[in-house]
Amino acid sequence: MSTMVKITTTNGEAKLMSLLGGSVVFNPKSTAVTEIVYVGSNKHLTVTYTNGGKYYYYGVEFPTVIELLGADSVGSFIAKQIKPNYECIKDTTN
Repeated sequence: MSTMVKITTTNGEAKLMSLLGGSVVFNPKSTAVTEIVYVGSNKHLTVTYTNGGKYYYYGVEFPTVIELLGADSVGSFIAKQIKPNYECIKDTTN
């Protein structure tokens, strides 16, 4: 049985499924990012940008995702805290 919690933050809305080891779907109020999906069981973070680009980051810890949800600027947080610290693969299927 899955539990979903909906959280509205100052910079968007997140849906958390099974808080520990589950997934987070976050639609930030951002000019750069349209959607963030985090799967806790494998620590994968997927970021979809407004230009249609999609990137997969691996090994992202849940506390980092919580910081991302509360960041004043989602795009800046990704640029400074996610991109330089995690392995990334660009989705080339678009």
